[in-house]
Amino acid sequence: MKLPDLGRRRKISILEAAAIRTLITLKAEWQNDVDGAVSLAETSVTEFARDEDAFLIVEVTGRQLFYDARSPEAEDWFMAATDSPGGLRFWPARRT
Repeated sequence: MKLPDLGRRRKISILEAAAIRTLITLKAEWQNDVDGAVSLAETSVTEFARDEDAFLIVEVTGRQLFYDARSPEAEDWFMAATDSPGGLRFWPARRT
């Protein structure tokens, strides 16, 4: 059983989002597949109704793009994270 699936089945959206965030990080940093990480983020982020959940995915994607020296793309993702309702409110609490 995959952790995102567990979160989805149990209707614990924050668990599902955190698991996807981890998969994005692993894909980008361990597999050196930033484009794959971005694809995963793009397909996953629309599944979440709560801003808190989507924020986890959007912020980590921007961070991975920044680490990969793709600043213009990273800025787009960071702006999406901060433009979401409450985005800046989530930043310090959720960026761990």
